[in-house]
Amino acid sequence: MKKYKILAAFIIFLSYSSIWISYAGVFSDMWTSIKNSFDGKDLKTDMIVWQKSNLIEWKDTVDTSLGVDKHEVNFSDNFIKVIERYIFWLLWLTTVSVFIYIWYMLFTAEWKEDEFKKALKALTYAVVWLAVIPLSYIVIKIISGLNF
Repeated sequence: MKKYKILAAFIIFLSYSSIWISYAGVFSDMWTSIKNSFDGKDLKTDMIVWQKSNLIEWKDTVDTSLGVDKHEVNFSDNFIKVIERYIFWLLWLTTVSVFIYIWYMLFTAEWKEDEFKKALKALTYAVVWLAVIPLSYIVIKIISGLNF
């Protein structure tokens, strides 16, 4: 039975990683075509500068609290903001992986009460974790001046 569990975990891992690899290939091709359609002078990193409508006026959402000029923004000026975005995406990816593992634990509990309770406890912790991620994002945005 242990061989089947290991085999199932390996198959889940391979399918999960192959999905992410295929997404990476699609998005890298898309990013390359977008990047090649612009010249390098006007292209700014999408993660740093973008425009949002608030139905009244357009505002730049560049973090200028570090004393940078909003027209000359680069990666080193808003390093913290870029790292923040990568960390939040990593948290979401980890959350999805944890949920897949917990559901695997629930399905392989085989009516063993102690394993089932352990999986339900882990599911409870994961749900709390899933609630903490958006709340932490909101707290960071409130502290940094509501630049969503």
